[in-house]
Amino acid sequence: MCAAQVLDFLVTFVHDELLPALPGQESAAVADDLEDVGMKVRGIRSYMDTRLKRLAEELKDVQGCTVMCPVCEQWAVVIGGGTAPLDCRFCHTAWAGPSEALTDYFDIFAWRDGNVQECPDCHQHTLLVDGSGTVVVPEGRLTLCFCCGTEFSVIAQCSDCLNTYAPTGDDDLGMCGDCVDARYAKF
Repeated sequence: MCAAQVLDFLVTFVHDELLPALPGQESAAVADDLEDVGMKVRGIRSYMDTRLKRLAEELKDVQGCTVMCPVCEQWAVVIGGGTAPLDCRFCHTAWAGPSEALTDYFDIFAWRDGNVQECPDCHQHTLLVDGSGTVVVPEGRLTLCFCCGTEFSVIAQCSDCLNTYAPTGDDDLGMCGDCVDARYAKF
């Protein structure tokens, strides 16, 4: 168990402290080597258990916006940080932003059932409709925005512009707010 803790510490230290301090080419070479190491250490059960136990504490308050990593298949990618880069807290895979993370996620997990739309809240093309689960609802087919982290229980398509929007209830006109405003502006 002690060896697993040391290995967890070393892998994390190299990713968090050493890689950022290296020059570009050297950093890229080390990152490639670390990816190979990461694939191999995932076969060590004590390492996996130690790492997951440590991450459980780190991720306990963000379970509703934590999705499965398309690389290591661990529940360790926290979405909803805006357009900032995303990473897997378990395997350290990094994406330049939510769009890139969503592309990889969609290719592995959601390509059959989900589709990607513009988010009604943040207006980024990062809304995965009926295609994701979270730690809280692992088997769910939730509608989640990988950019703002919003979960939509109901989503509709605007009859005018065809963008997605969150319906307002019984008085919903079948249009997004922008199209409703445009219609009222004509009067």
